[in-house]
Amino acid sequence: MRDIGKNIFNLREQKRLTQEELADKLFVTRQTVSNYEHGKTRPDVDMIMRIADILNVDANAVFYGIPVPESRKTAFRRMMVSSIVLLMMAVGAIILHPLCLSLQAEKYITTPSFLMSMFYDPILMLVLGWWIMQGIGVVMQTKGLNKPWTKKARRTVMIVLLLCFVLELPYAIWSVIVLIESVTAGIVQMSFPYVPVYQEIVSFIMKVDIRCPAAYALFGGLLWIFGFPQTGEAAETDSHR
Repeated sequence: MRDIGKNIFNLREQKRLTQEELADKLFVTRQTVSNYEHGKTRPDVDMIMRIADILNVDANAVFYGIPVPESRKTAFRRMMVSSIVLLMMAVGAIILHPLCLSLQAEKYITTPSFLMSMFYDPILMLVLGWWIMQGIGVVMQTKGLNKPWTKKARRTVMIVLLLCFVLELPYAIWSVIVLIESVTAGIVQMSFPYVPVYQEIVSFIMKVDIRCPAAYALFGGLLWIFGFPQTGEAAETDSHR
C-alpha cells in the first residue's frame, strides 16, 4: 500500500491500457490518472475498488502491488488444524451418540440427545463444510472471495448462525433444568412456556437440526467462500472499505 500509484501504473501496463483509456473507463480525466500514478494524489477506497474492477484484479493488487494468494504452507496448516478438530469432533460424536441413545432407551432421559442435536451435530457439520471447501482450495490452489461485499456476506452468515443457536438456548436451559429436577425430585411435569412466533421459529430450527443437520455444512462452505477466517492482509483490506 506504500506505492499505490506505481501499482496502478504496472497493472495498467499489464492490461495494455493507456492513461486516457483507463481514465475513460473511470470517468475521470487523463491528468487524474497521471496524478495517481505519479503519487501527486491518492485515490480513495471507492476509486481503488473501481480501478481493481476495471483492471479485473483483486483490490489487493492495487493496495499491495500483486495479488498475494494464501500461501500453500498456510493453506496446508489450516487444513491440518481443521482436520484434527474435525477428527476429534467426529470421534466425540461416535462415542457420545450411543451413550445418549442408551440413556434415552433405558432411562428415558432425552436431554443429552436433545442437546447433541441442537448444538454438537450442527457445529460438526459446520466444521465439515468448511473443511471440504478448504480441501478443494488446497487442491485447486484457490481461496475464498475478497470482494467489497464479502465482508457483509460473511457477517450475515455468522449472524444467522449465531441467532439460530441463541434462539435455541432457552430450550436447552429448560431441558437441563427439567433433567435436574427429574433426577433430584423424581418425575416432574414441566412444559416450556408458549411464546407466539418464537415457538414457531425455534421449532423450525430444531427440525432442521434433527432431520437435516447436514444443512449446516452449507453454512460452513459459505463461510469459507466469504473468506472466513480472515488473513491479516484481508482484514487490513476490509478495514479500508
